[in-house]
Amino acid sequence: MVREALPSLAVDAAYLFAFRPSLDAPITYAASTAAPDVDERSERPAAPVISFLHRLSETNLGITAVTSNDPLGRLLLDTLGAAHAVAAPLREHETLFGVLVVLRNATEFEPHFEEGLAYYADQGAIALAQAALFLKLAQSNDELAAANIAARERGDVIRDIVYALSHDLRTPLSAARMTMQQALDGAFGPLPESYRDILRRTMASNDELQRLAETLLLVSRYESGERSERRELVALPALVDAVVAELEPLWRAKRIAVEVRCDGAAVVSGDDRELRRALVNLLANAVTWTPADCRIVIRVTASGASAGVSIEDEGYGVPEAERAHLFERVRGTRSRQGAGSGLGLYLVRRIAESHGGGVAYAPRSGGGSVFTLSLPLVTAALPA
Repeated sequence: MVREALPSLAVDAAYLFAFRPSLDAPITYAASTAAPDVDERSERPAAPVISFLHRLSETNLGITAVTSNDPLGRLLLDTLGAAHAVAAPLREHETLFGVLVVLRNATEFEPHFEEGLAYYADQGAIALAQAALFLKLAQSNDELAAANIAARERGDVIRDIVYALSHDLRTPLSAARMTMQQALDGAFGPLPESYRDILRRTMASNDELQRLAETLLLVSRYESGERSERRELVALPALVDAVVAELEPLWRAKRIAVEVRCDGAAVVSGDDRELRRALVNLLANAVTWTPADCRIVIRVTASGASAGVSIEDEGYGVPEAERAHLFERVRGTRSRQGAGSGLGLYLVRRIAESHGGGVAYAPRSGGGSVFTLSLPLVTAALPA
């Protein structure tokens, strides 16, 4: 702005007093026909300059001619070393960015010079306002980037804690289950039936805690970007039977009848451990929300290019308002508040999607829920 003022306004010199950081400590930009390169000065201007800048700011003046008839004007001309000067405040709305002062050594300013200077100053103020906006946006972006880095670092710490905790929990939980199972099998002598029932319930709680630990472990891996590359042929009917047997103590404790129906062969390609975890989470969820003495039906199907496992329960169902968020990472719902981590169904979705499939919910006719895990069907053996 200072450099272009020389040829555009036909002046001998130009000064821009930028009010950053403040009016009392402006940064001065100067250029002249003798030295057109812009000189940036951070030292405080002379007292007459500061007094003149205060006058323009406090009186809200527009384009102002500096004359020797005014004592302050005479001092300003002497300080700047010029015979004629005109000052233009660079104001955009309520913000005063600074003052542009243009000088001539011999030739007086034309009668309509101030109109051209006003236009030049207006365009300069608009440019300064846009530059200030860009700087503010850049600062906001930097702050946002720093906040994202901090959040990512906190997330990494939390993920590592969850990973370590869930990993370290599995060994003592497995040992405790083995000890309780040995007691039930008579390794430590005969037990009263009432105590055997307590052991069975404790084992069921232990298994639920172990499932939670395994879920947390898998979720932490998915959130950190890890993905299993293990792919092998998995027969869904056999996998479903194994999951039903694994959760037998849980559904038998509620006297729930579990029925498995297989409609033809259903073979998929995937990580059998992750697919097992998805089915365990779906069946455990169905058992949790199904009242005692009811029934759960598991259907394994193969149709077209898709294989599916549907788990149909006679439970309480899912309120319509909550269905859209059913497979999100954490659900804070009134109907299920305090009844699980909210990670089980989220992990099912992540596992299904990583295998090229999906999971869906539908209300069951007559009450209850139907959760369906869909996966690409393998029709021929995979190449070695």
